[in-house]
Amino acid sequence: MNPNVLIPSVAAPVSADATAFLQYITVERGFSTNTVEAYSRDLKRLETFMKARGLAKAIALTSADLGNFVAWLIGPENGLSAVSAARTLAAVRSYLKFLQTEGLIKDNPGRLARGPKLWKLVPKTLDKVGAECLVIAPTEARSADASGCSRQKLTLRDRAILETLYATGARVSELCDLHMRDVNLDAGVVRLLGKGRKERLVPIGSKAIEAITAYLDKERQRLARGEASDFLFLSRGGKRITRQAVWALVKRYGRAAGIPSTASPHTLRHSFATHMLEGGANLRAVQELLGHADISTTEIYTHVDSSRLRTVVAQYHPRGRARSAE
Repeated sequence: MNPNVLIPSVAAPVSADATAFLQYITVERGFSTNTVEAYSRDLKRLETFMKARGLAKAIALTSADLGNFVAWLIGPENGLSAVSAARTLAAVRSYLKFLQTEGLIKDNPGRLARGPKLWKLVPKTLDKVGAECLVIAPTEARSADASGCSRQKLTLRDRAILETLYATGARVSELCDLHMRDVNLDAGVVRLLGKGRKERLVPIGSKAIEAITAYLDKERQRLARGEASDFLFLSRGGKRITRQAVWALVKRYGRAAGIPSTASPHTLRHSFATHMLEGGANLRAVQELLGHADISTTEIYTHVDSSRLRTVVAQYHPRGRARSAE
């Protein structure tokens, strides 16, 4: 491992083994800064638990210890949700697997440790009309502003961002990291850098191409202020737009479009996947477009409204026709 690699300082664990693991996922696995910070917090929680229980090193952990660790996480001392506790346990499992690979432990206790029981939550989505209202909201705001101040509101950039999110199903971090070279408007594709620094090419439709073109022609040069930033979407200061800024603009335009306050950039990702499947797209194709490593993650989007299922059964099952049609 490279000792010069910087590990996030947020709740950084203190053990040498944990530091080596964080260096491994940073350098060799190419995990994002946000992911490494999350793992760092999780390992710090583990060390806090071990210290309270008189456990000196992770190599001494047993599956029973990990069960107590999960109970500690969701107990009154920490109050984590079952989802957060399960994610923390997953990080610890990866850490212990690393220790096993390095020959520091013989058996991985994480393999037998059980996490809290989780319900599979169906992601919140917008219907097609709601998604359309959200992505065109910046244009509506621009048209409604007769004073000309709309140019200062960066409505062309915001429309391009919303169109790109809905057209590609990109994660907000993937959108913020888009460079100019990652977008080929002539070919109609964007290159997204996903988890584990895995690249994928995602086609974009004519509406997104038009929105990005308008932004490039009329707003981006002004935002860049003559500097040579290669990021596609820029902030008012000419820097790479942040995840927080994208979240804020989705909330703002969502309110303008009458969208529920729970809408977020991820809502457009969920809507992209759901609308693709409802339109007849292959599940494997949607998995590839979303950049999911496991198709079971994509399968959660196969929920469709019951009326559509009834229509499909009535149309295709030999005994599924309604009585009135017999």
